[in-house]
Amino acid sequence: MIGSSQILYSQTLVYEGFLRGNKVGELTAQREVNDENVKIYVSTDIEAHMLFTIDVFLDSQSTYIDQELKESSSLSKVNGTLKSSVQTVQHEGYYQIDKDGENKKLKESSVIGADIFYFEEPKNIDEAYSLALGEMMDVEKGEEPGVYFFEQDGKKEYHRYKNGKLAELKIDHALYTITFKIKQ
Repeated sequence: MIGSSQILYSQTLVYEGFLRGNKVGELTAQREVNDENVKIYVSTDIEAHMLFTIDVFLDSQSTYIDQELKESSSLSKVNGTLKSSVQTVQHEGYYQIDKDGENKKLKESSVIGADIFYFEEPKNIDEAYSLALGEMMDVEKGEEPGVYFFEQDGKKEYHRYKNGKLAELKIDHALYTITFKIKQ
């Protein structure tokens, strides 16, 4: 007998990305909750014109059971060229990570991916797993209430929550700053 899980709850959030006041793309985060697990899908597509044109595409998906990351995959492209591909699978007492064809182990028995931040304010989380980098990151609280940030891959990501919901995501990169605001 083949079992199937039924989606009990689905939530989709859309954020518009702005660079110097101009819309440059969108970020979509979707969470599906069923009787077996939680799946999160995140997709970002940005095309920005500065001194040069940069086209960034990010796509990730993850599966959680009981607030534990079970598996994930992440793909990023810049100007159509693969930047990174990361697959993560939980095993007994560690995570197996394949990053761009190189295998490594993360000696953690349970982690939470940073993609959960689109749906839940990380009030009591001080460390999260970067699906795109295949490594742990420190989560820090900002000076203002409801603001959290972490650094990854040469950039700082600020998450600003309003009434427990992610209202704004600001990515400070050495070359640019993009702000994603929830689409009303």
